Amino acid sequence: MISKRSRSPLTFVCLAATATIILTVADEGDNNPSLPASLFDKVQRLLPGTTIHKVERDDADGEKRWEIYVRPADSKLETKVKLLEDTTVTEIEEDVAPENLPPAVLQSILKTFPNAKIDDAMRRHRVEITYRVDIEDAKGKEKEIRLTRHGKIRSVKKD
Repeated sequence: MISKRSRSPLTFVCLAATATIILTVADEGDNNPSLPASLFDKVQRLLPGTTIHKVERDDADGEKRWEIYVRPADSKLETKVKLLEDTTVTEIEEDVAPENLPPAVLQSILKTFPNAKIDDAMRRHRVEITYRVDIEDAKGKEKEIRLTRHGKIRSVKKD
């Protein structure tokens, strides 16, 4: 008979193995990285009722970024969510059925490209993270500095 004390570590190992299986997303290839639980939760809250079918990680310029591909169970349309390691969403790209495009978009396409057939469409939402920092320089002059999240100065305004 297994005592309560000896079941506790066994239970923990089983739960950890189950969590690993749930959070590791398999696709056609075997190169999908394991998705951190915080990102999994963020995508599930952001897009409930979808299934993650592909995960890609990009460590360009030292910043960990994730691209998570999801789709609703009853649809072939895909949504790609781009997130930073801290769960900040930087972009969402959603496939859109041509018949669901806004009238202004359809009119513009048909006016510019008469008799064109729309093969596919996508709606993109981008989030740009910037910083505004107010300083007083060594001469006592106030300035407003705008920077990217990578520290690149975009503008300096003098007050």
